[in-house]
Amino acid sequence: MRTYPSHSSRLRRRVISTAEYASSESDVSSESEALLAPRGEDILVKWKRGDPTNPRNFPAWKKWYIVAAVTLLEVMISVTNGQYSSGTEGVQKDFHVSEQIATLGQSLFVLGLAIGPMLLGPFSEVVGRKIIYIISVIIFGLFQVPCALTHNIWVLVICRFIAGLAGSVPLANTGGTIEDMFDEENQGMPMAIFSSMSTAGPSLGPVVGGYVFMKLGLPWFFWISAVASAVVLLVLLPTSETLAPLIIKRRARVIRKRRGNSHIRAAGGAEDENILSDLKDGSLRAFKILFTEPIIFSMALYNAFLYSLIYMFFTAYPLVFQQNYHFNIGQTGLTFLGFAVGSAISILAQPLQDRYFRQQKEKNGGKSVPESRLMMSLVASLAIPIGLFWFAFTSDGSLSPLIPIAAGIPIGFGETVLFIGIYNYIADAYASSASTALAAVNLPSPAVGGILTHVSIIVYAKLGTTWATALTGFVSVALVGVPYGLFFFGERVRRVSPLAKEMLEEDDDKSDDEEVGGDDQA
Repeated sequence: MRTYPSHSSRLRRRVISTAEYASSESDVSSESEALLAPRGEDILVKWKRGDPTNPRNFPAWKKWYIVAAVTLLEVMISVTNGQYSSGTEGVQKDFHVSEQIATLGQSLFVLGLAIGPMLLGPFSEVVGRKIIYIISVIIFGLFQVPCALTHNIWVLVICRFIAGLAGSVPLANTGGTIEDMFDEENQGMPMAIFSSMSTAGPSLGPVVGGYVFMKLGLPWFFWISAVASAVVLLVLLPTSETLAPLIIKRRARVIRKRRGNSHIRAAGGAEDENILSDLKDGSLRAFKILFTEPIIFSMALYNAFLYSLIYMFFTAYPLVFQQNYHFNIGQTGLTFLGFAVGSAISILAQPLQDRYFRQQKEKNGGKSVPESRLMMSLVASLAIPIGLFWFAFTSDGSLSPLIPIAAGIPIGFGETVLFIGIYNYIADAYASSASTALAAVNLPSPAVGGILTHVSIIVYAKLGTTWATALTGFVSVALVGVPYGLFFFGERVRRVSPLAKEMLEEDDDKSDDEEVGGDDQA
């Protein structure tokens, strides 16, 4: 885990800015100063104001290229995830298995998405974000090949699981990548774009998958994903590393080697990382706070419900549109576009949310108010039950198919806005522990989604599409209390939550405890 030097130890340390590093080839006085420094005294390498290599100071085009690259990666992975639902019938026929066994290819992919961030998150904090993106997309692409070639259902299922592990990299990394480059007032829009595409991706999967299955056959699901992985890899290669402590660490290593002084170190204890320790401590801590922090537990519960909705509809939509409206597989895939439209509309809400956040921050003397991140979530939480009841009671085949298709718009809108609100609220409320807190919030979601992929088959068979969907609507009504409760009473809850309370107390002296980023990270 990252450690920070005590105040007293910092008084005994000297500082070399990164600008000094950049000019040290010609600046003899700086070089001599480092060589003549007392051997027992640490010399810290840290950012200089305006340093162009600080990710917070990247030019706008560079920041948005990186956002676009990781968003493209998420779209590719989530489309691969979603398109499998269009081929479940083909898996049954080609591999001679039941629907539940065929669905394992979907649920185990989602299970991989659940487990992956616990491994990839801590690794990315130590070895860097870019290398994790690159390695993961290569593994993801390679494991599409055996899926396309195999005639054994268990090879297909296992390879889908491994692909899911690798495909979890946007869930593990993207929030941190955006936070690396944007300050808290400007994180809203890039997160909105990423989240909208993340929500739209699984719903676009059946659109692509339906026609690919009809025209080309099941193996082409995987060949197309392999080619798409190669394209995304080419897009990711030119991106820059964004993890500031790692950049400082690399610079300190170069200066230390050049000057022959072992006391030249990265500011902020950035060189004290231990991968195995981070993996163990980070994963265990995420499990712990999931059950000890009321905010984390309630948000994780809501997040898991939202995440599971799309997998429930992978079961519901074929039943409704193929049985009640006699659509083919390709046409059924198109019905998921309602969710994608809703996700796209959600981007329009982000400027309103950002303006409200800035207003509340200004009223609070320049300190962020985490609860203000949930303003648009109040509207979004109502959109979910509206969409669910709309679909439940208009999908019996007696009305135009456009009416139940349109029910996906408020659901897609609500999901995306809520995902953004949850992320930003947790990031603000848990500050320096945000990565662990977000891992805890996301921990149950893919696992619950994978389980409900199988459970929904049984529930829809027993209750029918109307009452199975209505039941989900009633659950969503009960969960409306989560964003409303935290919006109005969140600060009180934080003051009685162990870790959140600690973050509140840490906020006042945060600038004294964090040296990395200094002036530029404010």
